[in-house]
Amino acid sequence: MTQTPLFQNALTTSLSPAQIRARLLDLTDLPRWNPAITQVTPTSTGSHLTRQQPALNHSEDVTVTTTATQVQYHSVGEHLAYTLTFTLMATPTGTHLTEELTLANSAALTTPLRLLVPLTQAAFARNLQLLVAPLPTEANAGAAHD
Repeated sequence: MTQTPLFQNALTTSLSPAQIRARLLDLTDLPRWNPAITQVTPTSTGSHLTRQQPALNHSEDVTVTTTATQVQYHSVGEHLAYTLTFTLMATPTGTHLTEELTLANSAALTTPLRLLVPLTQAAFARNLQLLVAPLPTEANAGAAHD
């Protein structure tokens, strides 16, 4: 059974699909572009994530799958299981990047889902912007040439 995404965010960036894929596959980089995550611990099947800020899941286990144009994070936490799908489409000047969040079991939520969607979507959109932001070494290199 195919589930309908809870929401979708999209942006266009000058980064190539390969650059974005590399960032997505490096789970140790998650705290840079998802500031709520404070610790990433590799496991035999993926990574264990820990948050300091309040969230539905204080911690969760993530596994990653990929196709030619997608990277999927499959996450299971103490309150919520979901799949976050990133779709990378090459453009003449970079990449069109889309993310979709699909819940594995929306019945597990104690707060009405309709109240959480706008807040969650805004937080994920902010993280998506941070994902494609210049890395500190890239920003420093650009400043040295100014």
